[in-house]
Amino acid sequence: MTKVKRAHSLALAIGADTKDDLVAELHHIAERVARDDLTIGGMGGPSCGYTYAYHHDPDMTHDRYFELIDIELAEARSAASPERTE
Repeated sequence: MTKVKRAHSLALAIGADTKDDLVAELHHIAERVARDDLTIGGMGGPSCGYTYAYHHDPDMTHDRYFELIDIELAEARSAASPERTE
């Protein structure tokens, strides 16, 4: 079973020396996403650093996402239920 992803996804591992540093960096990352300036990579500085992977699937719509979720759930239920032999 593959994991269905929404149209926009971001995997992020971030570390900071203080909560303020973390919050500031999260704002910066959000600004980069808004500017279409984030793909895959890493950044680091004296008080924080992070690795990231941003992905956009322009073909994924809200409705399509839930169609795929329903299919995955049905497949998982089918695989989990014992087969009957009659």
